[in-house]
Amino acid sequence: MFEAPIDLLSFLTLYQKEWEQHSYVALCGLSEQGLFQMLEDVPYIRQVALCLDRDRAGLQAEERIQKNLEGRGYREVFPLFPSGKDWNEDLQELMAKGRRENLQMQ
Repeated sequence: MFEAPIDLLSFLTLYQKEWEQHSYVALCGLSEQGLFQMLEDVPYIRQVALCLDRDRAGLQAEERIQKNLEGRGYREVFPLFPSGKDWNEDLQELMAKGRRENLQMQ
């Protein structure tokens, strides 16, 4: 579960291995409505990774959503945080690092 579509796509770019074996949702904000709708539509989901931004709003939402999920019986709920502020920032940093290394090799 991600805050924004760009973060979801950035995460999938960074972590491509076996990506097809999981379900993903972008909340387009911090409301969990989209997540709860997906869990209702896809009842076999048991694990939920909260891949929110590493900022005050993301940390507060992670705590709130985790409590809501546990209240609904989900026991395998865990946060995955980016190294920087968000997953797109992590991807941009990796791409910039690759360009710098590429230039140094030339």
